[in-house]
Amino acid sequence: MRTVAETIQNLQQSVSFSNATTAIPLQQTSDNNGNCTSSRTDDLARPRNISYQRYDQEVISTDVFAPLCAKTVYTDNISRCHEYIRLGESYELCLTTQLVLDTATISTINFTPQMNLTCAINGETSSLSKHTQTQVTEKITSLQEYLNIDPYSIYEELRNSNPAPFASFLRLDPAWQMPVDRKAIRTSQNSVFNKLPTSMSLAVCSSSPERFLSLSSKGILESKPIKGTCPRGVGSKHDKELATALQRSEKNAAENLMIVDLIRNDFGRICKVGSISVPSFCELESFSSVHQLVSTILGELKDGYSAIDALVAAFPGGSMTGAPKKRTMELLHDLEEKKPRGPYSGCMGYISPNNAMDMNIVIRTAVISPSSCVSGSRTNGLKIHVGAGGAITALSDKDDEYEEMILKTRAVVSAITRVLNRVLKEKYISPSGHLLDPSDDIAIALSCSSRN
Repeated sequence: MRTVAETIQNLQQSVSFSNATTAIPLQQTSDNNGNCTSSRTDDLARPRNISYQRYDQEVISTDVFAPLCAKTVYTDNISRCHEYIRLGESYELCLTTQLVLDTATISTINFTPQMNLTCAINGETSSLSKHTQTQVTEKITSLQEYLNIDPYSIYEELRNSNPAPFASFLRLDPAWQMPVDRKAIRTSQNSVFNKLPTSMSLAVCSSSPERFLSLSSKGILESKPIKGTCPRGVGSKHDKELATALQRSEKNAAENLMIVDLIRNDFGRICKVGSISVPSFCELESFSSVHQLVSTILGELKDGYSAIDALVAAFPGGSMTGAPKKRTMELLHDLEEKKPRGPYSGCMGYISPNNAMDMNIVIRTAVISPSSCVSGSRTNGLKIHVGAGGAITALSDKDDEYEEMILKTRAVVSAITRVLNRVLKEKYISPSGHLLDPSDDIAIALSCSSRN
């Protein structure tokens, strides 16, 4: 016969989240000394008639991603861009920010605020001991382990949910600080990772729709900048209306014109005279979540020039800077608080031995590194950055630009939260939507309010 304290200490498989409570009755009795105890009667052992509450709610929402700057700061920066344009400092500025999530903090964000731990004994409620609350907190903290996932699983989800022509995955992790799925084949100690001249750990999961620069083996150079984005509509009629409005937008046409002119100027440094052309301008391209306007610039590389020469002449991509490029980058450096963009807005791709090349623009991308929250000698969780922004011109509306920036993060952020929720459900929730292995000793209810 167990006392209440002894029974409560058995917390394994007894925790339920987001107000999903499993109630298991206990019989109250007294021992020889008159102390109140709680035990299960034989007919209550693994009761078959318990009705478990279904778990249909997503534990992790897209709101767990926090912007590096608040909406008011971002819109104020747009106003500063307008002032730079009015003063003639720039024609167009590609202002960006990033959304950030540290999975090691998810248990704190989602589960621990205003936590109310109670146990139900014969319909009465009593508080759990401090020791028991510590045990429950440790149970919740274990989420950090479950959410320390292989970055490649995020890339797989992106490939499935948001396919893009220039999707790519890159992992630099010489010290194996980020997890690798057990199903994956882990390379040996002689891995190329161990030969890299760096100790950093980084994974880039990109579903980029934009080509920065390609070079054929015959020397034909191509760039396809994207300027102008809108969401897909609900139904074919609404979808067509949104696409038409995007194509007719004076602002979007101006954005494309300025960036096409900038790239033609970059190409002029490395291409043969008279070879540069614009075969398509503001052409509509549609993807699973957005419509976009794309222009194509072509040129023939000068004799004796290589793919590296082309990259040096054109990097960074004009669609991620603005025009004129150098002065606009100086302005953006101040507007974005001198914080580096990292891989975001750079490029990824390949260069072949025959001088052929294809590089994307790193947008619609998650940049993943080990969490900054360290437990002992280990890192629990991942830190994920999702960058986005938009071109600011004299015709830009502050609220519209902010909403477009958020729209550009939606596909990536949604894919990440789906992966995280899937991991949690596989750990805690049965296929029927019930908690896995509810405790047969006591009911623990975690009544948790989210940060919102």
